Amino acid sequence: MLGEKDLVVLASLRENARESLTKLSRQTGVPVSTLYDKLQAFKRHVVQRFTVLLDVRKLGFTLRTMVLVKAEPGRKDEVLQEVRRQIWVNLVQRVNGEYDLLVEAFFREMRDVEAFREALLTHGAERVDVLYTVEEVLREHFFSSKELVPLYYADQPASF
Repeated sequence: MLGEKDLVVLASLRENARESLTKLSRQTGVPVSTLYDKLQAFKRHVVQRFTVLLDVRKLGFTLRTMVLVKAEPGRKDEVLQEVRRQIWVNLVQRVNGEYDLLVEAFFREMRDVEAFREALLTHGAERVDVLYTVEEVLREHFFSSKELVPLYYADQPASF
């Protein structure tokens, strides 16, 4: 069972996963040895993977987009295969409603966006709508603040 302290530890890790166990212990009031055990349990049951968050702008990818894709009837798999093949793609989600896929992609130039769009249309997309991010307001916010833990914590603690 995940108790409120477990959620505080998880929120602290979401806020800064590079924090030392000693500092994390001071912040959460959980002994270092207990924190270590909790981290091992989290790795087995809650944490999917540890990763690096890139500042893609510093790598030259100044165009951040969300792309909505509707496939032609019977060609969803072909469109998905083409999306996966593209180097620009960061995230792909199947969605309901008018579109089939929501794709987050980063580009260096407008011509790269158009080449991506044309590749999808050539491989079975019926419609490709590109939304350009003007400003990122919030990222990786979910479960990232110890102060919000009481809002996450319900009558029945989560279990793993």
